[in-house]
Amino acid sequence: MPLSNSLHSAVSRSIVLLLCVLLVACMGGRRVGGGDDDDSGADGDSDTDGDSDTDADSDTDADSDTDADSDTDADSDTDVDSDTDADSDSDVDGDADTDSDADTDSDGDVDDPCGGDECCADDPCPFGFDCIGGWCEPEDPCDGDECCAEVPCPDGWDCVAGSCEPEDPCDGDECCAERPCDDGLFCSAGSCIEGDDVGWVGMACQDAGDCPGGAGTYCSGAPGGYCSKPCESDADCPADGSCESANCWKRCSIDADCGRAAYTCHGTDEGYRHAVCGSP
Repeated sequence: MPLSNSLHSAVSRSIVLLLCVLLVACMGGRRVGGGDDDDSGADGDSDTDGDSDTDADSDTDADSDTDADSDTDADSDTDVDSDTDADSDSDVDGDADTDSDADTDSDGDVDDPCGGDECCADDPCPFGFDCIGGWCEPEDPCDGDECCAEVPCPDGWDCVAGSCEPEDPCDGDECCAERPCDDGLFCSAGSCIEGDDVGWVGMACQDAGDCPGGAGTYCSGAPGGYCSKPCESDADCPADGSCESANCWKRCSIDADCGRAAYTCHGTDEGYRHAVCGSP
């Protein structure tokens, strides 16, 4: 074979070999750039988005939500509830219980200073009420008594030491016109005494039956009546009487001893042997 033909054949083989090398090189470069996955993205993972993880969302972590933490909810903390604090309940108070108050206890309720009662020292009753047994009751103006100045007794009753008692018609005396003494006794200065004893002379009367001095007593016509009896000496009168002008009169020292508004004490300077009660 001539030299020129041999040279021409060698050059042709070299060109073919060079083209093959270039083709192989081009094909190898495309496989490195696109990777060996079967998706349509330009990254090296098996999903269809353009990030570098293997899930279908647009962030760079491995969960299925769109935030940057490692849980599966949509907030920015690392627990699985819907609030933004770090506990496991659904409120935002920051404690570990499930109530909505701002305390850090674990009882789950709003704290009550009275422990369930309506009132206590830390939570007193409103004005006008007293806390009794944990309940608010209207204030008692009589402090437990049945009656007082603010709460008087009904008509016909008196308030005695905090209790309502029937009214005393004699204002504490044993006897009076509204409450006379028993038979055989008569009322003298608020006390019941025997008829022949002291006290009856000078009593008010309407007739002799009102005068308990025994035989001979009578009701004189002095103002309001005046119980008396005829006498010859003081011995014929009760011990508190004086025989003046043949009649028994009530002895006295001052006007108050007479016990009757219309009568005063008349002294010996008026001609009496003893000071006695008489009308002016």
